Amino acid sequence: MTQRMVLLGLDSASWNLLDPWINQGLLPNIAALRARSAWGDLESTIHPITASAWVSLLTGKNPGKHGIYDFTQRRPGTYALAMTNASMIHSNTIYDWLSDADKRVISINMPYTFPPKPINGKIIGGLFAPAVGPGLTYPASLWEEVKQVAPRYTIAPDYSAHVADPLAQYIADMHDSVEQRTHVAEWLIKTDQWDLFTLIYTECDEIQHAFWHCLPNAHIPAHLKDHPARYGNPIRDLYQHIDACIGRVLGLIDPTIPVWTVSDHGGHELKYWVNLNRWLTNEGLLAIRDTSSKQKPVIYSLARVYKRYIPTATRRKVSAVLGQRFEKVKAHLQTKLFSEAIDWPRTKVYALGSMGSLYINLRGREPQGIVEQGDEYEALCTQLIEKLEQFVDPATGTQPIARVLRRRDVYHGAMSEHSPDLIIIWQDLSYCGRGSLGMTTTDVVEPTSSSELSDLPLTGVHDYNGIFMLQSALIPAGRYGSSVHIQDIAPSLLHTFGLPIPEDIDGEVLYPLTMTQAPIEYTADEPYAQAQYYDLTEDETALVEKRLSDLGYM
Repeated sequence: MTQRMVLLGLDSASWNLLDPWINQGLLPNIAALRARSAWGDLESTIHPITASAWVSLLTGKNPGKHGIYDFTQRRPGTYALAMTNASMIHSNTIYDWLSDADKRVISINMPYTFPPKPINGKIIGGLFAPAVGPGLTYPASLWEEVKQVAPRYTIAPDYSAHVADPLAQYIADMHDSVEQRTHVAEWLIKTDQWDLFTLIYTECDEIQHAFWHCLPNAHIPAHLKDHPARYGNPIRDLYQHIDACIGRVLGLIDPTIPVWTVSDHGGHELKYWVNLNRWLTNEGLLAIRDTSSKQKPVIYSLARVYKRYIPTATRRKVSAVLGQRFEKVKAHLQTKLFSEAIDWPRTKVYALGSMGSLYINLRGREPQGIVEQGDEYEALCTQLIEKLEQFVDPATGTQPIARVLRRRDVYHGAMSEHSPDLIIIWQDLSYCGRGSLGMTTTDVVEPTSSSELSDLPLTGVHDYNGIFMLQSALIPAGRYGSSVHIQDIAPSLLHTFGLPIPEDIDGEVLYPLTMTQAPIEYTADEPYAQAQYYDLTEDETALVEKRLSDLGYM
């Protein structure tokens, strides 16, 4: 049984990215960490989305139990969308279980820890909190101390189009964010007591979304051809910075303390959007209101013209003059138009989310559902599965979909009734489904280089496998022989601390990695302390939606 442990997170890291840089000597601290660790691939959730994956790590449960599937969810009894946050997690987490056992936790930038719950320790919330401030931390007074240590501390740098070189500034802000976060980590390590110290770097995920085309041998959209010469390799450079920061952080920690390093999913090149709602419209399964069929193309066409043909300097002036009102209007276009544009009494199926999730407009569940439960529902699901699994991109001849799964094959638990009805598994991840209405084009498949309402490039997407490493003198180093799922981390941490495993956890205890010979004990989980539901204000929603839109999640 160990007394203390460190958990480092590198959001979106995968070995296909890290291996070449490790071999070139560019990541000496990560290389040394791996050389001392049991390591391997870490299987993510379906879908491999930041929201569901990190919450599954925290709870040890599948989304059917914890209830977080994506960055948005439908508001009960409506088709309107709400931004998800920690108050919507229907489970206790490792922070709760450790706190109940008098273990002290420090958590820095763990996604879905906003709004923070009271724990035995300190929390600085992570993605996708709307803004920094006292509401980001537990206790609230911690924020004033954070500002003293790291005056420019932020959750995630915002992309701003109204500076001289927006992408150069975005890269610089990423590096500054990493540095500010590391300052806070160093300060808390040196000044606070803890049993579990958690530090997550999410900047690597954001840089991969925006600059995958700058990697060697990557596909480069025509209008981004100058980027490698202009910006170099921003992904590699940021990982080198994070590597140096990891060295600084671990240099402050007793080398006998075990260190887990994980990512929530991997990264992959993105070339094409598959506009699922456009496909459903073509199949006669989704109907657009007559007014929306005129309004939405006009709005998005104007947005596209604004991006492509209005000079950058002019766009900067517009944004600078209108400020947050301008960003709020842009951000609300997606969710507002989605709920109001669809003719629900004539719609059988609709897509939501950032990778490929289909929902049946089911009578008795959706407010204007038209598909009957039972035989009609099952027949429609079968029809959709058959058609989607045979889908071919007419331009390339590629068949990008490996399979389409029913909800019962993926999720289980009390919250599975809120899951998608059908989940698309992509065979070729250079294709990615999206649940926006995609009315800027009549094409089901279109090349992607940015989101519809942002100038920020979008050439990277998520992969199904992330990474894990566990450094401990008590376990042999080298590639771990068994498969590891992100749900396995929580029960393995609990067992390593000598604590019983809640019976409803889905993950398995990785016994060879728990550094103890003690038998595994199970216990009935205490009813989770449901946080008071936190609904973002209109301004907060606009901030989060803009960030999600920039990253291609909406």
